[in-house]
Amino acid sequence: MRGSKTLSRADRLLRSRKYSQVISLLESQVFLYRDNFTFYRLLGTACLHVGDFGGAYSYLQRAHQIKRDDTRIELGLAAVHLRRREIPQALAMWLAVLDRDPKNAVARRGLALVRRTEDTAEFVTMAESGRLRRFFPPVGYALPGWTPVAAGVVALVIVGTLFLPGVVRDLFEAERPRREGLEPISSSALPDELTGEAEGVRYELSDQEVAQLVARVGELFNDFRDNLARREANRILQSNASPLVKERIRLVAGYFREPTFVDFRDNFTYAQVASEPWLYEGVYVRWSGQTSNIRVGEEAITFTLLVGYETERVLEGTVPVTVPFAADVEPGAVELIGRVSYRDREIALTATGIRKIVARSGR
Repeated sequence: MRGSKTLSRADRLLRSRKYSQVISLLESQVFLYRDNFTFYRLLGTACLHVGDFGGAYSYLQRAHQIKRDDTRIELGLAAVHLRRREIPQALAMWLAVLDRDPKNAVARRGLALVRRTEDTAEFVTMAESGRLRRFFPPVGYALPGWTPVAAGVVALVIVGTLFLPGVVRDLFEAERPRREGLEPISSSALPDELTGEAEGVRYELSDQEVAQLVARVGELFNDFRDNLARREANRILQSNASPLVKERIRLVAGYFREPTFVDFRDNFTYAQVASEPWLYEGVYVRWSGQTSNIRVGEEAITFTLLVGYETERVLEGTVPVTVPFAADVEPGAVELIGRVSYRDREIALTATGIRKIVARSGR
């Protein structure tokens, strides 16, 4: 009974994205559960999410020996093989999954990734940045502890909406679910030492300032303000924060979403980016201007954007733009969303969306 309670607790921690706590709870009990499939599945999956691919392989492989044909285990092992650049083994796992479940989204995504990736070193980079998580087995979600008393909560909402809106809002803000990907920078996952060597960094911060910035990244990310979270994450990565803190930040950054014209938030001006370009590496901007020097290549379209010059009145600056997809780019005014890069002291954009600006008549 006690063992069952331990595994149930570990499963809930896993679903709550508290991966380090799963490992702390289970790793010391490996001999007690040496033939238990669920034990190895939970522990191996938790190791995947904290970046311990060696441990993940050992535990997931043992689970695979105990129970074959489990989709979660095969997806986890495929992710490990991908990280190790063992492509045939990863493909074998994904194909086994698709043989049972032809619509499995993770396995299909994995096959598509391998088809379009020429350099397998990209898989290592994906693991280091946290982007490999898209190919991990799903862990589900933990139901809130107040689920059994849902009727009481509904009553509280009704009463609170009528009489105590502030109290109800505060209560539910406190219970707001955490967005997937926050676990690496939870207070329990961070080291005691938050700062390290300060030589050669752009921002020298105290332990308190690092803690505040990490918390800020978490708050912004949980509010789906990924663009602003990326900028603050870059501030940490360019600082004297400890290597472990930076690695945790990179893991969270792997969950940042690419904005569209529909949901774009937190734009930055050309002047802001030009003042500290390293701070905006990987950040998205929504700029408009005139196109010039258009070149259409086999794999991409390139041009120079005259930022702010769409009305031909004020030129804020010029920036080279690469459009890595088919688009109708002509001389004239455009608005685009682009990802900032800073190389060789030059700001550049890789467009993720672009559209023409149609001049209004009668003006």
